[in-house]
Amino acid sequence: MTAMDPSKLQLAIFADHEHDLWGVILAGANASIAIGTLQTGALTPEPVKLTEDSGTWLLEGADCELVVTPTPPSSRTPQDGAIEPCQLAGTLTLAGAKRPLQTPGVRGTAPQPAAGGSLRLFGSWFPAGQELGLLALRQPGAHSGVEDQISVTARGEEQPMVIDPRLSTTYSGAGEPIRIGLELWLGEAEPTDDAELLPRRVAGRASGSSASVGSLRSFAFECVTRGEPGAGVYVLATAPPGKALAA
Repeated sequence: MTAMDPSKLQLAIFADHEHDLWGVILAGANASIAIGTLQTGALTPEPVKLTEDSGTWLLEGADCELVVTPTPPSSRTPQDGAIEPCQLAGTLTLAGAKRPLQTPGVRGTAPQPAAGGSLRLFGSWFPAGQELGLLALRQPGAHSGVEDQISVTARGEEQPMVIDPRLSTTYSGAGEPIRIGLELWLGEAEPTDDAELLPRRVAGRASGSSASVGSLRSFAFECVTRGEPGAGVYVLATAPPGKALAA
């Protein structure tokens, strides 16, 4: 077994539209999980024992026993592998009933946002097999999404290259994400003038469930892509100017 890297923010997210379920896992010294239905309301995170074995996360808690295993993407941006698809399997207790869990997710590793910076992680999953994960890092002093460092990982797409991904977010007066739009282009290689690129767009709206896990705020989303309904999770971490987030 190996210990988690304390200098990094490590987390996993997942959602299942068919089974009305979503969750977020925060790794580290104070590992925890929040899990519930898409409309549960505010979730209370539960502590878990989390260890890593050859890239696989092992979680043990009062209400869950889960294994989180990385899975290969079918498509991705050329940036480093800050996020990756994963598979969650095991059991959990929800509303007093023990139930099996086997569902895809997205796992990410990133530096804690510096003062004035932010992190946004969005994942969405659809019954036909499309899985999309996007990590957007904004450096202190940046004021536009054009300047974000964006990584994307996907499964269920035929084209291996993700090109020009964009994430737009509408926030409530309280600063919580309530609607999102994700747009990216897929191709066989770097684009040229005559390259054929296929679009993938996802729209989503907050479904009413949320959780604060460590320094992260997480929100369940109902999503749609090409007319197919699915579910998603939006994670937001911001550090006000002059104050970095606590690990």
